[in-house]
Amino acid sequence: MGNERTMGTKAGVALCVLGLVGCGDDGSSRDTMTPMDFGPGPAVDAFVPPGVDGGPRPDGFVPGVDMGTVTPPDGGGPTDPGSPAGMGPYTVSQETASVTGGDVVAFVPALPAGTTVPLVLFKHGFQLSTSNYATALEQLASHGFVVVGVNNGGGGFGGGSTNLEEQNTTIAALDWAIGSAPFASSVDGSKIGVAGHSRGGKVATQVAAAESRIGATLLLDPVNGCGPTAGYSADCPDVTSAAIAGSITAPIGVMGETNNASGGFMPCAPADQNYQTIYAALGSPSWKAEWTFTGADHMDFTDDGGGFAGSFCSDGPGDDDQIRRDWRAMMVAFFRQHLKGEAAMGDWLTGDSLPAGITVVSAP
Repeated sequence: MGNERTMGTKAGVALCVLGLVGCGDDGSSRDTMTPMDFGPGPAVDAFVPPGVDGGPRPDGFVPGVDMGTVTPPDGGGPTDPGSPAGMGPYTVSQETASVTGGDVVAFVPALPAGTTVPLVLFKHGFQLSTSNYATALEQLASHGFVVVGVNNGGGGFGGGSTNLEEQNTTIAALDWAIGSAPFASSVDGSKIGVAGHSRGGKVATQVAAAESRIGATLLLDPVNGCGPTAGYSADCPDVTSAAIAGSITAPIGVMGETNNASGGFMPCAPADQNYQTIYAALGSPSWKAEWTFTGADHMDFTDDGGGFAGSFCSDGPGDDDQIRRDWRAMMVAFFRQHLKGEAAMGDWLTGDSLPAGITVVSAP
């Protein structure tokens, strides 16, 4: 079990009341902290996966060896034909840029010339940034996806972006990725997914409802909140409405936990705003599933526990590292199934390969 969050509740409450930090990661209350500024772009940095220095990678894959022997169902070039756990066959680099309303960090696989792959947009949680999920996003990209993390979010007491502005920035990132991005020619614009954690999961739900181009949506412990004092509005909509969750028709998966559903000054994933409420509000998408991670907490759906912001979410009793390995593998499997057409990946989501400790509450 991890021990990343050790700050006392009283100290957290005091800082929250003073407006120095957010009042929990419910996805909406705002403070003056800002996500990591990746600066204007584009700029390129090498993102080096494990094993590139000559040692073996954890999954046994050696980059550059026999990569051209497997063709996925979409005809988009070589990809890992087996397990979604661990790294896939592609090495990954990062590119940063600015779009309307925020910054983006793209994880781009090294593809053969002329190859196109699906695009996945990712929206981080409250008081977090793409950097808190970099390991997971690199893993997804290594399986043959261009992954674009969108950096913008709310600050406290009236500052920062609203949910609606975050939605619009995510759509601007989509347009950039398939239009003017340096890697745009490698993106298959007919295969686009969106994912998000916490507040970002709420925004991902909004994007899926607003954008007909979205072909698959994955929510990581989403929170449908607007803060301790604000009600729903056009800027902070209730995504359980028929116009939003009820209107989504493309495949959607919803992950979550119940250990942060209550307690403290403000729970990080309140029971009346959590993943179960969003799943229950879905209409009739072509595929849907809800997963409950026993022992997980809200910040287990980051790579690193969320740093300072994560200290306000109580630690769950489960093995943090194992939980992270599990949801990363399931994220890869979800998008390989629903954007690449790999039906065998469904076994990781609703079949015998579903990791232990995860319950499929409902499935198609």
